[in-house]
Amino acid sequence: MTSYSVEVRREGTWWMVAIPALGGLTQARKLAEASTMAREYISLTTGMEIDDIHVEVTRIRVEDIDVTESLAGIRDARARAAELDREASERATALARQLSHAALPMREIGGAMGISFQRVAQLISPRS
Repeated sequence: MTSYSVEVRREGTWWMVAIPALGGLTQARKLAEASTMAREYISLTTGMEIDDIHVEVTRIRVEDIDVTESLAGIRDARARAAELDREASERATALARQLSHAALPMREIGGAMGISFQRVAQLISPRS
């Protein structure tokens, strides 16, 4: 299977699909059709069987908005948020266990931490 990278940009009501490796350009009415249109263009241009062609959309642009770049930033932010959430959970568990070892009742731990005593029980459980 041969892979090609394509770049897609919105122009009016059409999606323009650029195939840099071939210097080619085709169009699609819907973004979901961009890969199919690129594969058809590549097949016609190279003579390859369409089933032997893999297309990866590497860039999507709408006017001056780089959708691909924005999505990469969103994914990075979500990954950082997930890491911070994991760290906060570990700290909450550690604090609940410290307070439990200090013989504080679960209801008091919950009150101090702003969580339910049921959540405290989950945090201090050896399984968490």
